[in-house]
Amino acid sequence: MKVSGHLVGPQPRSEELMKVYREYAKGKLAKQALDEVIRKETEENVKIQMENDFTVIIDGMLNWHDLLRPFAERLSGVEVGGLARWFDNNVFYKQPVIVGKVERTRPLLENMIFYDLVPPRKLKVIVPDPYTFSKLSVNKSYRRFEDLVYDVAEAMAEEIRVLPAVHVQLTAPSLVYEKLPKDEIELAMNAVEIVRRKYVGTLSIHTCFGSVVNAMPELLDFPVDIIGVDMTVTSFKDLKDYDFTKILGIGCVDARNTVIETPDEIVSTVMRVFSETSVKQVYVSPSAGLEFLPNNVANIKIRNIGFALKLLREV
Repeated sequence: MKVSGHLVGPQPRSEELMKVYREYAKGKLAKQALDEVIRKETEENVKIQMENDFTVIIDGMLNWHDLLRPFAERLSGVEVGGLARWFDNNVFYKQPVIVGKVERTRPLLENMIFYDLVPPRKLKVIVPDPYTFSKLSVNKSYRRFEDLVYDVAEAMAEEIRVLPAVHVQLTAPSLVYEKLPKDEIELAMNAVEIVRRKYVGTLSIHTCFGSVVNAMPELLDFPVDIIGVDMTVTSFKDLKDYDFTKILGIGCVDARNTVIETPDEIVSTVMRVFSETSVKQVYVSPSAGLEFLPNNVANIKIRNIGFALKLLREV
């Protein structure tokens, strides 16, 4: 039984950081002052993951306004559009607008990640999967959707290839939010294959906001090392019906609910996965990014994952 832990999305911004962002937006604060607060909170985010023995570490993504924004702002052929709702959450993102051929003509994540704050050989970077990015964009240029997806994949693969990350996660809510036709899932898989060919580290795909059954069984064939599942909307039956040969990411800590899962509850869920499925190795995580929760609640959930990992390793 192999058990690890990691985060699968952005950390929440503290009240202080949100206030500083507002002051900066009004022109009342210098960029340097904003950066200092972001850096300070990033250090705290890295510290709590390290203290709880997470296998890989994210920097918290505190300067990402939404998961798609760095790519919408920096990809050639893409502009930043208006606000749209982020699936069934009470938060919004700015839609990328496709106005020409999508290409990576400059670094996409430059100054977006605090590489120096994460210990060497521990860095995990989270990006949208090419299909989700394309699906959530407004396409004003491509006649064929699949051509857009493949160009996005090529551009992201070029960026991921040069990242100093040991683990890259493709966040893929569009794969499971609703049941997709088989050819759409295969399109998403082909796009991931483009990334896989250029990235040699650990590659994971994390599905959230929908049941993993919506992308099964094709998801099992994706060229990734870890398949992440949102257990708040996926039943055990959905896992028991399939043969998992990859590592399973168990998103069993609810990232959208302030109710605190106890370490014993987390342990029970993980043990049930091992006893009732074919899974041999798991990563324990929240169901999605913890950005939807108050900062103090998110930190408690992280600590409880850490305590659960300790208990599991003693079994």
